[in-house]
Amino acid sequence: ILGARVSGTTRPTAILSLEGEEGVVIVDLVPTGVVKVAGEEWTAVSDSEEHISKGDSVIVSDLDGITLKVFKSPLIDE
Repeated sequence: ILGARVSGTTRPTAILSLEGEEGVVIVDLVPTGVVKVAGEEWTAVSDSEEHISKGDSVIVSDLDGITLKVFKSPLIDE
């Protein structure tokens, strides 16, 4: 499946390869917003429908058309 970035470029990106990739929230997910993954901005939805704030790390779990489904990255205790 190919899709175009939110920013409007016409260069297609293989979004299937984004599953499992980590990204960062650019616009709060309530539950829909924008994330940056692999250097590109994408429309995304929280797969649990929870609010995920700008700056939080997320992981791509699935896709729905060209919308990424993401979940909040678990915190790692150091």
